[in-house]
Amino acid sequence: MTITQIEIDCTKGKSFNYIEHKFDSTSDKSTLIELVKKGQELAEIVNPTLARDSEQRRTPNVKIKDCIGGMIAEYCWRSWLNSYLKSKGIKAQVNETDLEDVGKQIDLEIQYESGKTKTIEVRSSFAYAGVGAAICRNFRILGPYYNKVKKIEYLKDYHVMAIYSFHKDNLLDELRSGAFKAYLTGGATKYLLQTSPHVSDEELTPMDEISFSSSRATYRVIYPIVNGLDTIAISEAISKMI
Repeated sequence: MTITQIEIDCTKGKSFNYIEHKFDSTSDKSTLIELVKKGQELAEIVNPTLARDSEQRRTPNVKIKDCIGGMIAEYCWRSWLNSYLKSKGIKAQVNETDLEDVGKQIDLEIQYESGKTKTIEVRSSFAYAGVGAAICRNFRILGPYYNKVKKIEYLKDYHVMAIYSFHKDNLLDELRSGAFKAYLTGGATKYLLQTSPHVSDEELTPMDEISFSSSRATYRVIYPIVNGLDTIAISEAISKMI
């Protein structure tokens, strides 16, 4: 896998650094296969309807694609953060967690040498207009949300974003292309999601809620992404337990 840091200038004097993960068609093939499998399994755990309907399993629907995208995003963030922490000489480990309670699910957990732990929520979205447009204008950093299905979602210590620069319908084709890319596009600390002047509560269609419910949800967001922390800044905050 090739990791590249990219800097863009959204507005005059306001730059933003994000990370491109490019999967190798040979060396990363087994990793992608495993992540797709885990995404399908996650969809079945969260939504038992998928487990009962073999036709749904054979023809991945939108919600399963959300799960697959989510699993790849978590993998990329975990790999990146562990590499970043190691480069800074910080003895900490970012680990995936087991799904025990959907309402209280933690995507990643950081275990520091001191014994302290921090939680990370990973959100993924599909931006067919491009990564730059998503960061500068079109997309939000998504914090916790609630709706009539999920009554409450707990605010994690860090909320981070990943973007795919193609339409969701093209996910499987992109995975087979031999040049699959995911982009880590920053995030926000718990404190920033509570205090930023760019924070608002918005009613949106759930981006990665794994259910057949189409009910809208109220999200805590920072809009657009550039008004949050870029990937280097959020990684530094995590390294310092800010």
